Amino acid sequence: MQISEFRVEGLFKSLHHRISLETRPDEGAAEATVTIIHGANGVGKTTMLHMLDGMMRLDFDVFRRVPFSKGILQFSTGHSLSVAADPSQPSRYLEVTFGERTVQLHPSHSGPLNDKQSKLVEEFRTEFFEVTRGISFELVSAMRQADDTPWWRGDEEGHPYEEIVAPNGERRLRPRARRRPRRANLAERVERFIANAQVDYRQFFSSNEPDLFPRIMARLAEKDTPTYSADELRNRLAELRSAASDSEGLGLEVEPWSYDELVAFLDEPEDPRGRNHALTVLDTYAEFLEAAAERRQLLAQRLRTFERILADFYTGKRVTVNSQAGLNIQTLTGDSLTERQLSSGEYHLLYLMVTALVSKRRGAVIAIDEPEMSMHIAWQRKLIPNLVACASHASPQLLFATHSPELVAEFRDHLVEMKGDV
Repeated sequence: MQISEFRVEGLFKSLHHRISLETRPDEGAAEATVTIIHGANGVGKTTMLHMLDGMMRLDFDVFRRVPFSKGILQFSTGHSLSVAADPSQPSRYLEVTFGERTVQLHPSHSGPLNDKQSKLVEEFRTEFFEVTRGISFELVSAMRQADDTPWWRGDEEGHPYEEIVAPNGERRLRPRARRRPRRANLAERVERFIANAQVDYRQFFSSNEPDLFPRIMARLAEKDTPTYSADELRNRLAELRSAASDSEGLGLEVEPWSYDELVAFLDEPEDPRGRNHALTVLDTYAEFLEAAAERRQLLAQRLRTFERILADFYTGKRVTVNSQAGLNIQTLTGDSLTERQLSSGEYHLLYLMVTALVSKRRGAVIAIDEPEMSMHIAWQRKLIPNLVACASHASPQLLFATHSPELVAEFRDHLVEMKGDV
């Protein structure tokens, strides 16, 4: 499930905007999509992103503050969420529709219009959160960075509930709007990503490589009995040892096995009795190790790309990753730094790159307001391609709102021009 379109009618009583986001219909797609909204000050770029954020969390406070007629959010599955109001009548309730359900919300504060709407709103929220649980949405804005507002991890921690008392005195739990959980620094985000990716790599990576079981079944289906070469097995084991060494450098978990013991067995004088059977067993074991190494390589590749990108951007500092600390930031003289000791531009860049790094394979939406904030022109020019690279083997939807011509220069085919005319 992905977001396909967001439009707002009657924004500030006179503007109509439509943002179409590129989607990846192929589940195996493994590259981010890019959409850039561009326009003069005052046309509603930032407001549109905050409205989109509010709709994904069912938090409609921004719609209560800003005059509008209708907001419609379309999903790639055909589902749609809409919110409507009459800007000429500030006291009119908000009407929100998803599928077959329509509810009425209070015009001036969060919650249903009245007690009669309470149960309907509860059922509405439950259904919406269930249908959209595959989407993780994050809004990154200059304002949010300034006040260090916690980020939202989508459905990772479930949806909190609040206790309410019905008119008949019955107590029950009602799902809240999606809330952002406790503050998590960037190192914690990276550490959690590495741990989760090792448990379930398919959550974060798209791969065309078949898992071990299909490989074994394909081998069993072969009519001819395969013969195995000790020299070929030695080469495969050497490659696996090299891959394991690189993974261990990142603190990734590697299967316990001994290269020396296996090679010593292969170097023994050949005994025709059972030799091919023994090589068959070793081949199967090597197949198992290779399948695990390929999964680890997807994670290692993304982590190494992240390190390489930051090395290209930063001057006088080096950022490395590992499973224990998440992030290590050091000066060239060896002094350790916290992420908050970076300059505003360096921290902003790190924040964006970490957000791309931890992208899930499918359903991640990252909306970034004014990504050029505190960034040198040279950084702006190469920002978007490197964000895409940082999310390798995943297909997040990247949505930018910007004034920067440098940011847009190479992505004019992905541009949505927001105009101030009616």
